[in-house]
Amino acid sequence: MTNQLLIAETEKRFGDAVTQARLAAPAVRVMLGIATSWKLTNAEGAGLLGFTRYKWSNLKSGRWTEVFNQDQLTRVALLLRINDALHELFPDDQADRWPRQVTQNPMLNGKSLVQAMVHGGIPFIIQTRNYLETAVARLKKLDAAARVSR
Repeated sequence: MTNQLLIAETEKRFGDAVTQARLAAPAVRVMLGIATSWKLTNAEGAGLLGFTRYKWSNLKSGRWTEVFNQDQLTRVALLLRINDALHELFPDDQADRWPRQVTQNPMLNGKSLVQAMVHGGIPFIIQTRNYLETAVARLKKLDAAARVSR
């Protein structure tokens, strides 16, 4: 299963057990990949998923035997889209560093993106996804306009 499958499922509810079971392994791979790229601490990884640190530790160590519930799958799908948007906006190394940097962005209130998402939960993660995807769309529109004017 690819990241595209998880992205495609983002708009669905993730409420049925069949979907949750089908997406369990890809969701774990995606989340561990993001955690590695963003250099998340255990507290941050747990916070982004709404996990206890014990559950996060089990996930990281390969002892995870559960499936993600609807809330957790939604979080993973949103974080994947955020990660993808960052990689469209910035070179790879900067895209991976940016979530940890404290910026002047007023949306973050002096926090890093990771800190703000842990604190704000799903509503803020959705807001972040919308903000970044809008930025990607604007960049593509500017790029297309620049190509036409050449």
